[in-house]
Amino acid sequence: VLKHLPKVTSESKRKLTSGGSENIAKKSKLLLDEPNSYTSYDIDDSSNMSNKISNTQSATSTTNPNHQNTAIDITAADLIGKLNITNVVDLVLVSMLTLPERMPASFQATYTPIAAAGTPAQIQHLARLLGAQLTAAGYGKGYELMKSQQTTKPAQSDDDVSDVKPITSIMGVGRDDAFPIDSDKPNMSGLPISVIGSSNVSSSSTSVPSTSTSVSNEGVLSEASSSALPATTTANTSTMPSTTVQQKKFKPFKLADAMKPIEYEEMQRMSTDAFYRILHAEDVCDRAGVGHVRKKTMTSLVCLSERSFRDIYEDYIFADVRKRHDLAFSWLYQEYAYASGYLSVLEPNKKKDFSKYDDTLCRLLEYLQEKPDQRDGLFSRLLISAPLITDNALRVLKRYCQDETRSYIGMNTLRDLIFRRMTMRDKFLEILLDFTHNDIVAVRNNAIRISKSLHEKEEFKQAIERHALKFLKHLTSARPPEALFSDEKKNSNDAWTEDSIRLCLPLYLGLMPSNHNLIQPLATIYTGVNGDIKRVILRVLETPVRGMGMNSPEILKLVENCPKGAETLITRIIHILTEQTPPSRELVEKVRDLYHKRVSDVRFLIPVLNGLEKKEIINALPKLIKLSSMVVKEVFNRLLGLNASAETYASPILPSELLIALHQISPEDCELKIIMTATSLCFNERTIYTHDVLAVVIQQLVEISPIPVLFMRTVLQALSLYPKMVGFVMNILQRLITKQAWKQARIWEGFIKCCQKTRPHSFPLLLQLPPPQLKHVFKIASDLRDGLIRHIRSLSIAQRSSIPSSIMSVIEDNSENNTIASGTTISIQPPDIRIQPTTTVNDIATIQQQQQQQQQNVEPVH
Repeated sequence: VLKHLPKVTSESKRKLTSGGSENIAKKSKLLLDEPNSYTSYDIDDSSNMSNKISNTQSATSTTNPNHQNTAIDITAADLIGKLNITNVVDLVLVSMLTLPERMPASFQATYTPIAAAGTPAQIQHLARLLGAQLTAAGYGKGYELMKSQQTTKPAQSDDDVSDVKPITSIMGVGRDDAFPIDSDKPNMSGLPISVIGSSNVSSSSTSVPSTSTSVSNEGVLSEASSSALPATTTANTSTMPSTTVQQKKFKPFKLADAMKPIEYEEMQRMSTDAFYRILHAEDVCDRAGVGHVRKKTMTSLVCLSERSFRDIYEDYIFADVRKRHDLAFSWLYQEYAYASGYLSVLEPNKKKDFSKYDDTLCRLLEYLQEKPDQRDGLFSRLLISAPLITDNALRVLKRYCQDETRSYIGMNTLRDLIFRRMTMRDKFLEILLDFTHNDIVAVRNNAIRISKSLHEKEEFKQAIERHALKFLKHLTSARPPEALFSDEKKNSNDAWTEDSIRLCLPLYLGLMPSNHNLIQPLATIYTGVNGDIKRVILRVLETPVRGMGMNSPEILKLVENCPKGAETLITRIIHILTEQTPPSRELVEKVRDLYHKRVSDVRFLIPVLNGLEKKEIINALPKLIKLSSMVVKEVFNRLLGLNASAETYASPILPSELLIALHQISPEDCELKIIMTATSLCFNERTIYTHDVLAVVIQQLVEISPIPVLFMRTVLQALSLYPKMVGFVMNILQRLITKQAWKQARIWEGFIKCCQKTRPHSFPLLLQLPPPQLKHVFKIASDLRDGLIRHIRSLSIAQRSSIPSSIMSVIEDNSENNTIASGTTISIQPPDIRIQPTTTVNDIATIQQQQQQQQQNVEPVH
């Protein structure tokens, strides 16, 4: 309506005619006589509208027009600041009480929305309209101010008073003769459309709009909501019936009076349906760009609601957790905000309660924990992003890390939490370190891996080393600590076992390559534990000791200052360091000093044998071969370089020298049986002791005086390993004859055995023996006589003639005995062979060779 009204210039508003009072009186009478005329005028009539505006100007005029306009301006300026949303809404609600049951046709035909609603210009225009109505009704700040400033005025007659009527139209436009009553149109049963309010001006049911409502915060609004504009009645009883304009009081609007109570079940159903609609509006909200508003709304509803919304929201998130995990994070942050009291405006002193937050966090973690596919890392992201990690959440994390298939991700999550959660760093670090003693290998190894990486940081080094040392010291207790076992196993482990011992060691041993100083406490504790624990410690030392290296100053210091009772530990450490590489000069010096000055145990020398001099090795051999067979084998492996690469092997003693040294060990220093066992170990290494090496050994041994006791045993073993050495052995036996081997009983016994083994190759050597020794040979090995007789028969006459008669007599002497015993004569000379006096020794040798080639029945060598 306002939009289609013609604008009135300021001059026409302020221009007043001299007959204004008369027009006001006429209008008032007309309005009182025809109360229904307002409802029948035509708004679209432009000429009537012009008259209406002019009548409004004349109706609002007072005795002094300038004062009237000034009062309107003052009131309008006062109303501009009070036209806020709250007051305008209240005015609209109050005016709704006067609306008719049906919308008037004229209003429906002409109404258009206000295009500039809410703009400063529109607010100023509305304030001026209200100011004009309030001033005309005798209200407002401007009216009161003008009234107080007015001087004494001349008394008015009753007729003048009765003629002055307040403006009672919607827009401050009065009714005049330009708007005749249409008697053909039916009287509307409803009220005329009113923007602000209305009042009754007669005793009838017809209502006229009123502009008496005020937006003032000082009580004007309540005044307007309770009553309409007061209507002035004329005092002239001669021209107007004696009617009284009564003021109708409206009942204040209360929303509670218009509402009906809803059943609880119905409320639950409606709220659940509404929540479902919000959940399924994801695509619509995303297209409209209000997805964040939807997310905020849902999380707020879930946090403020009971269990039902939470379950629905969980199911919705878990239906596609990869896509909707941001909703879970938002929900968690919202729960934390409510639990912390950040959003409790109505209850600022409310005690913090994190029970709902804890429940939400644990339910989300437990679901993510049970997911078969953990590659998305949502479990770790939720824990790292959570504003607060509760004790129950830590229990969920422990169960996650305890899972063998998920321990890798779990330990990495613990590491991230240690770096990012400064306030809970100690608690997370303690959980991680406890897992380093877990009985599940995969869990323990992952925890040790993370702990070793944290140990490189200076801020974690001391805490990790303290924890590792604490568990190492548990080995000195009578029983293992309960911290090593789960709840169901705590009461069933009263004694140390190998498994429980190993659980206390891995973290400490894993830190030793990073901090070499840790080897000193290990040696100290080693001296105070029982034998079972010592054996376990020795078995698990290899990896950390290799990581330290033989050039470690702490290892050299430990060797130099070996604690009493830690000798086996030191030996094991040195053994590990020198197993694949030769010992360093510094290490050899430390071990040599320890052996000569403090500890005379020869086992200390084993790891550094390759670093000792040849003389030192030979002097230590009698003690070394007295050790167990496994240790002796290890000694020979080191000396012979069996387990070392060709590039790094550099033994100070040759294989031949070692075997010769074993033969030269005195039986007084070591039993022959032990020496024979040691030499057998050498012969077993055929790749080292080839026939060439053995030939060198035998050749050098035969030149030693006296000949070593085990010499002939070595010759026989060499001959057994390499039968092709028979020719070389014959030369050795020839050498023994020249050295009168029969003077050494053991050598002579071995000589006879060797002759038996090498026949017929040994028969020419037997013929070279002196008669007494040959006779002794026949006495010990009588089978050699028959073979020797056959050998002589196979010789030529020249060859037989070279045999000394004393030898022949020894051989024949036994032959005669045999003849007598058998009753037949055995001639040792073939009938066709005659020994010629002119046959030389060279001829005999040549004939012997020819007959050896022609011999068909040569006995095999056994």
